[in-house]
This record gives sequence, structure tokens and C-alpha cells, in this order.
Amino acid sequence: MRARGELLERVRSCFVQTRTWQHAGRYVSALVSRLPKRNGWSIAEYVGDVTPDRTQRLLNRAV
Repeated sequence: MRARGELLERVRSCFVQTRTWQHAGRYVSALVSRLPKRNGWSIAEYVGDVTPDRTQRLLNRAV
């Protein structure tokens, strides 16, 4: 997980809001997890969201 932390610190300046950067960290954790399928819904559930809207917004508009 140290590499994940280093990666997130390197891209931190790309995010205006801290909460968006934190969500990006949760998204990266989902990507490297053992989820059997990595799609919007499974990632949303993994990071604790009810719908994939927040993750989709992150990928489409946050940066």
C-alpha cells in the first residue's frame, strides 16, 4: 500500500478539493483489490457509495 500512497501524493496537486482526491484514493484501492469484476457498480459498493455516480463523475470531470 505504500506505492498507492506515493502515487496519490504525486497526483494530489491535480485535485482542487481534498474529498475528490480522497475518493480517487478509494478508487485506486478498488482497482488493485480482488474484486471479481471492476465496473461502476462493484467499485461504488467497494468504496461505500450507494450508486456509481460519484466514481463516474470522478472519471469524467473531476480533474
